[in-house]
Amino acid sequence: MLLASLEELTPGRSRTVVINVNTDLVAARAVLSGIEVVGDPVLVVNCDPTKDSRTHFERLMASYDFDLIEAPLRLHGETLDWLF
Repeated sequence: MLLASLEELTPGRSRTVVINVNTDLVAARAVLSGIEVVGDPVLVVNCDPTKDSRTHFERLMASYDFDLIEAPLRLHGETLDWLF
């Protein structure tokens, strides 16, 4: 599901988080691994919110269940502080 804020996430015990920064294909493989191997719900933080990147993940969401939120590119620590 495309999220507008982190508050929309369904609470859970654990979650796989994939942070995408201009690595759509690698991030997509990480999403599939998170779903198929780890088995946790997956959240993609798309720090490359271009039209092409958004379309790429929306197509993937048509076949796989994961959450997607778009966020501006920030320093690594700032992104992690925002997430946790």
